[in-house]
Order: sequence, then C-alpha cells, then structure tokens
Amino acid sequence: MDSHLELPVMYVDLKTLLETDSKVFQQLSKMKLAITAHVVFTAIDDEAPVILSKKAIDYIKGNIAF
Repeated sequence: MDSHLELPVMYVDLKTLLETDSKVFQQLSKMKLAITAHVVFTAIDDEAPVILSKKAIDYIKGNIAF
C-alpha cells in the first residue's frame, strides 16, 4: 500500500513489532537519525500515524535508542 495514497494500519502486537519491523532500526540505532512513517502501529498509538504521534516518537526514542 502506498502510504501517500492511503493510511496503512498495522494490527500487530508490540512483541511481534519489536521482533520483526523494528529489528533493522535497532541495528542502526547508533546513527543519529530516524525516519518516521505515515503508518499507524496500533500497539503504540491507535489514533495517529507515527509521523504525527508523540506516543510513537517517545516510544522510538526510549526503546529503539534513537
């Protein structure tokens, strides 16, 4: 799905999200940058896409070490 045309929503639990989608970002966490996305991860914030979600940004900073 193109997130510029539709808003993707990921219905996955947090444990699975950390073991799969977040894995590559954890491996790159020493880089001083992060890229957010136009995607809703319901396990973190079921109302806003990551790019607009304070909950998601705080989670990324606190748990993926960016």
